[in-house]
Amino acid sequence: MIPANISTNNAIGLWRTNAVYFNIGNPAIARAGMMIIHQSKSSKTNLAVRPASDSETSSPTPAVELITPVLEEQRGGAEEKHGGVVIGTIAGDIHTIGKDIVATMLKIAGFELYDLGRDVAIESYVNKAKEVDADIVASSALMTPTMTEQLTLEEQLKEAGIRDKVKTMIGCAPVSQKWADEIGADIYAENAADAVKKAKEAVK
Repeated sequence: MIPANISTNNAIGLWRTNAVYFNIGNPAIARAGMMIIHQSKSSKTNLAVRPASDSETSSPTPAVELITPVLEEQRGGAEEKHGGVVIGTIAGDIHTIGKDIVATMLKIAGFELYDLGRDVAIESYVNKAKEVDADIVASSALMTPTMTEQLTLEEQLKEAGIRDKVKTMIGCAPVSQKWADEIGADIYAENAADAVKKAKEAVK
């Protein structure tokens, strides 16, 4: 989402930066970027001050849907099949666009995706991972206060007796390799392309 007080030109610049961040820098994606900019500026919210409302965080979904066929065309459709990934935005966090783009790219790369959505309770990750015999459990945390839930997820996977059967992946703005090391996560994904690369390596 783009802060409401930002100029349109700067908003476009931010979108281009994010497109590079997610390694999806195709001019056709500008349509999705402009959709996000329009929705974000219309919402009149500044995420530096407060979390977005439900409607604000769900609004980029059509833009992600618009991006998907472009990504599929760029990457030539689904590749060889890989493992199963349970993914979601961690409990207490309702931001989804970064998670949605990562999930889309993992799906296109050939992973079986089980997207739990946003504000996902820890037990939901654990239960789904057990149900589908997941290879990777991935969690996104955009807000610093919710990062501790990623540690809780690590602990709950251990208590459920499946931590040694799955790889855990974390990502999004405040997350770092240092944090991954601290909580014992297997993978820190710097961006969507990095998530795909490291996920493939993890299930070899």
